[in-house]
Amino acid sequence: MRDDKCFEIQARDILLRPLRITACESLEILRQPMVLLFVGLLILPLILFDAANLQQYMPWWQAALIWTAAAAMQISTYTALTLLWGGLCLRWPLPPVFLPANGLLAYLATCLGTASLVRWVTGRSWADILDPGIVLAGYAFAAIGEAIYFAFVLPQLLLRLQQPGAPVRSIAIAGQRFDLDTILTLRGQEHHVLVQTAEQTYRLRGRLGDLVSQTQESDGVLAHRSYWVASRAITRLERGDDGRDTIVTTAGERLRVAGPRQGAVRAWIARHAPEAAAASKRA
Repeated sequence: MRDDKCFEIQARDILLRPLRITACESLEILRQPMVLLFVGLLILPLILFDAANLQQYMPWWQAALIWTAAAAMQISTYTALTLLWGGLCLRWPLPPVFLPANGLLAYLATCLGTASLVRWVTGRSWADILDPGIVLAGYAFAAIGEAIYFAFVLPQLLLRLQQPGAPVRSIAIAGQRFDLDTILTLRGQEHHVLVQTAEQTYRLRGRLGDLVSQTQESDGVLAHRSYWVASRAITRLERGDDGRDTIVTTAGERLRVAGPRQGAVRAWIARHAPEAAAASKRA
């Protein structure tokens, strides 16, 4: 039964890379200290450089409060738009959330809200406050902050939301979350990881070890330093004439087991994949 309060949101970033996150995770992330630190680091240059020249018309502490209010408006509006579109996708076959569009809409709302606040405090004209150069510079700053957040901050936050000791049923990498039940293999490839599911293979920036550490022993086995195989993907283990073991997967692949890992892999299959162990004896 689907939990309507924790529905999954499918989104795309500026490079059209997919992102999957639940509504509950979106709200929980806003409470994380890392997010507060990141937002604080974004607000600091706004206060120091004061691109809108607010400190010409008010004390520095008032300007700091307005910049802080602007950041809060941007984040809250962005989150609300993302949750709204994700909720609408439950009812109608809409495309995934395009995050840069949400960022632009949130910025426009924030710009108008902040301008109204500044006009109320200082009495300046709309034309003076909404200077095109300041508006464009503000949007560029917001877009850069958004890109940094989704590239570096969000992946770490998704990892931290995994509770230690709790059954791990999904793994997170580069802002995406994959159900373990859908994964066949994980492979390291230089600075990237290939996540193979029954439907397709995803190539994402990350380290194989960071993903394997999110799994439990029974979920799969590290057959080689470059690849991990899910227990559900193993059909049998075959030993060749050269004495080397090969894992045969449900997708028909044949993956050689690293020599130093052969004993550990055979012991793991005997413990966690009895059907594959039985098939191995018959092979």
